[in-house]
Amino acid sequence: MRENYNYSFEGNKDMENKGVILFDIDNTLIDTKKLSFLAYTDIAEQTGLSLEKIIKIKNKYKSTLEKNTDFYPDDLINFLEKKTGQKIDNSFDKKDFYLESLFEGTVDILKKLQKTNKLGIYSEGFTDYQTKKLEFSGIIDFFDKDLIFIKRRKLDKDSLNEIPDGATVIDDNPKVIKKIRKIKRIKTVWFNKKISKGMEEVETIMRLKIN
Repeated sequence: MRENYNYSFEGNKDMENKGVILFDIDNTLIDTKKLSFLAYTDIAEQTGLSLEKIIKIKNKYKSTLEKNTDFYPDDLINFLEKKTGQKIDNSFDKKDFYLESLFEGTVDILKKLQKTNKLGIYSEGFTDYQTKKLEFSGIIDFFDKDLIFIKRRKLDKDSLNEIPDGATVIDDNPKVIKKIRKIKRIKTVWFNKKISKGMEEVETIMRLKIN
C-alpha cells in the first residue's frame, strides 16, 4: 500500500518569490528509500532469493564505497550477479519505480513555483543516474537546464562556487545545510520531514506544498 505523503511550505509564506530555487533530489523530491525497496524487491523476485539476502549483498557492495552517493546501479547489479551467479535485469531501469517514489505533491509545488522562479537542481552523485531520476519521475522539464548542478562532491569549494548568487538551496541533509548556510550569498532551507525540532537560525520546512 502506498504511503500518503502530504507536504507543505509551512511557516514559509514568501517562498514563492525567491528567484532561483535549487532542489536536492534524494529524499527531497524523490523518496530514495522507497525507490530502493522497490528495486531490491524486484531483484529478489528475479533471483528467487529473499529480500533480506539481497539487502545483505547490497550492504557488502555499499561497504566498498567512500560515500553513499558513490552508489551506481550498474555496479551494484554486477556485484549481485557475481555473488549470486545469476543474470539480473537492472531493476533501477524501471520507470514505474521512479514514478511511484516521487513524493506526493512534488509536481504541484514545482508547477506553482515555476511561475515566479527559475528552478534548478543541486545534487550529489553520478550525473547520468541522478538525471535518470529526474527523467523517469517525469519532473526534469520543470528545471532550467543551466541550473542543474550534479556534482560528485557537492560540498567541495569548486562545486559551491557554481551556485548562483542569491539562490535558495533546499536540502534534507542537515550536514549540507550547515555547510552551505555559512556562505552568505546563498539562502538555505532545510527540508526536515522527520522531526519537529528545527536548526538554529535555519529556515525549516516539513512539507512541499504551498497552501
